[in-house]
Amino acid sequence: MSKISQVSSALALLLAFALSIAPTAMADESGWQERDYNPKPDEGDLVLPMPCGGKYAMRRVDVESTGFLDDRRIRVGLRQESLSYKEDSRFDYVAGSFVSSEEQSVRHYYIGKYELTQLQLAALKGTCDSPSTKLRLPAVAISWFEAIETAQAYSEWLLQNASDVLPRQGDVPAFIRLPTEVEWEFAARGGISVDEADFSGRVFPMPEGQMPEYVWFQGSQSAGGKLRPIGLLKPNPLGLYDVLGNASEITSDLFRLNRRGRLHGQAGGFVSKGGDIATSQREIRTALRNENQFYDERTGKARTVANLGLRFVLSIPVVVSQERLQTIQAEWKSLPAPDVEAESATAQREALVQLTNVSEQTDDKLVRDQLESAIQQLEAARTEQNDIRDRAIRALLQSGAIIGNKVKTDPILIARTELVLQEMAANLLRTKQLLAQAEDAGDAGRAQRARLVVAQLETELETRRQRILSLQSDSQTTVTSYSDLVYSVSSDYSLPLVAPQLEALVVDYQAKGFDYLIPFAQTFVSHVEQFRADGNLSRDTWSQQLREIGGSDE
Repeated sequence: MSKISQVSSALALLLAFALSIAPTAMADESGWQERDYNPKPDEGDLVLPMPCGGKYAMRRVDVESTGFLDDRRIRVGLRQESLSYKEDSRFDYVAGSFVSSEEQSVRHYYIGKYELTQLQLAALKGTCDSPSTKLRLPAVAISWFEAIETAQAYSEWLLQNASDVLPRQGDVPAFIRLPTEVEWEFAARGGISVDEADFSGRVFPMPEGQMPEYVWFQGSQSAGGKLRPIGLLKPNPLGLYDVLGNASEITSDLFRLNRRGRLHGQAGGFVSKGGDIATSQREIRTALRNENQFYDERTGKARTVANLGLRFVLSIPVVVSQERLQTIQAEWKSLPAPDVEAESATAQREALVQLTNVSEQTDDKLVRDQLESAIQQLEAARTEQNDIRDRAIRALLQSGAIIGNKVKTDPILIARTELVLQEMAANLLRTKQLLAQAEDAGDAGRAQRARLVVAQLETELETRRQRILSLQSDSQTTVTSYSDLVYSVSSDYSLPLVAPQLEALVVDYQAKGFDYLIPFAQTFVSHVEQFRADGNLSRDTWSQQLREIGGSDE
């Protein structure tokens, strides 16, 4: 064999060997299919890259906001006597990390659409496994420390390999972490996309079926004791899958007992949420929270728990720039400030200034400490009053929108009822004519039947007339109630207080699918502004403007 032939044979063997290993190499780097990381793709998904050619899907969680120090008060937990020591209903607060617009009427954070899978965990540990159905199971038996380290590893990989795809605030990129308990529960309940009643329910709304269609829980009719691949069932209102059941999920928070309305001061292990395949259907609830120990005495190592997994959150630091810091400082100073147009505003400000001056000028440390404590308590009380005031304003704007919509729809209902009345009157006239014909013809049977129909129509006609009178009276009352509400809001609150609450209400309505109410809320605020400017309760003009919203429905 010539040297050329030997070289050709060697190259052929080398090429054959290269081709034989190529499929394995390709599977390691790009063998992931969409079903491996996002089996139920949907509009609005944020999909981030991962090592090994993998990906991780997240969903956006909106929180309406009027500023960087504004947050949403939510009711978490559930009243259940036997579990109240840890899960009793209480108020907590949540806010989004990312600013969505210049107006800051909405902020948001991102949370994992699915539980982290075994395939994704392996990739973050540097092992490029070939995708399979088994590896689409939730990654479980993870210690709290391993969960933290995994989030750290993912953040570092993203910063080093895909920082350009990370959401940013200014020049600061986002990072991966575990969710807080409140972030998890807010998202699991459905966030601002559900109303207050559904939000406070035992589980999130399940409009398309029963719990087995949404949750993997204990029992042969559901999980049957086995973890299931992600995304097989239906999602919660925010598009999150397996947020209840399958694997319970690690949070970043430490466990504290409930002390009737607030959490107790002692911190223990870490909190897990959501229940798993060992949780019965009767015990599945969004409020479910368990304490998990950090360490296992038997092994002397960090404790892992079967069926305990996680999903990530994407967040950013609070202070991302000097400009943001200045805005936050300005908002903090304004938190206890009274309404600039309130009659008592000047007196309140002057009282605090005088107390501060006395505190700074006294040489008596005890007196100074007591005065500073009093000032802090006054400012804290004023801040709490302002929070209550802002919630009241938003509730009044909601009322204005609902009553304004009724101002529009009342005349439409009256007009439709009048049409029915006209048809009934025409039917009565025809029936009387038939009665007269029957009497003229001497047909006693037909005449008797006609008399019964006439009597029935006359009764229904009178009922309908009374109904119209009642509707007309209600319509007048609605217009009066609307103008009274405009007067009340105009008298009690200044426009600088009302405007941000309108923006937040718009975000809330959009999330809940109540877009039809938005123009009524905006018109209500415009009427408040008009009344503050000219002092005229223009009922007829306001009613006409409300009835023109969205065109005629007649």
